Amino acid sequence: MELTSIPQDIGTARMLGIAGSALVLLGILIPFLSLIGFVLVLVSLYMLSKQMGEESIFRNAAISVVLSIAGFIVFAFLTGASFFAISGALGSGELTALTAAGIGSLLAGFVILYIAMVASAVFFRRALEALAGRTGVDMFRHAGLAYLVGSITLIVLVGILIILIAWALLLVGFIQLRPEQGMGAQAAIQEGPGESIGQT
Repeated sequence: MELTSIPQDIGTARMLGIAGSALVLLGILIPFLSLIGFVLVLVSLYMLSKQMGEESIFRNAAISVVLSIAGFIVFAFLTGASFFAISGALGSGELTALTAAGIGSLLAGFVILYIAMVASAVFFRRALEALAGRTGVDMFRHAGLAYLVGSITLIVLVGILIILIAWALLLVGFIQLRPEQGMGAQAAIQEGPGESIGQT
């Protein structure tokens, strides 16, 4: 990649991040927009990770996504199993054992989903911390912290509001990002060790 193309490339990643964060927030009204928005943010983080030579940005974001998906899959499986157990108990009249098993599976599903969401938030925060370190935009760091706090407090529902605030902070972070802020990092990567020694 030529150094002269970096501002334009980072500008593209910035616009994807802005659009994605905005769509996630609009997902309050139209849920499927959140999924589209999150994909756009993920693509933006991938581009920024490559352009700034900081693989941990996308790597942590990808781990975050995998943990979320795994948590939802296990939750769906255990929830389905619990409904089958409870419906079977109602049909056979053996309410005690089967109902207890169904409720146990349901609770286990919620616990696993909660743990997966918190773990996912930890890695998403790491991605945004790395991005903040490379760009100097502290709003990314604030967004990561808010997202983690929101995920932890989901159990008392207030976390939903905090997560929305986190996405709003992320939106502001992408707005504050300037193409020139990634040039220093990329220049250091393109400049070989020999060149750096020669300049000193």
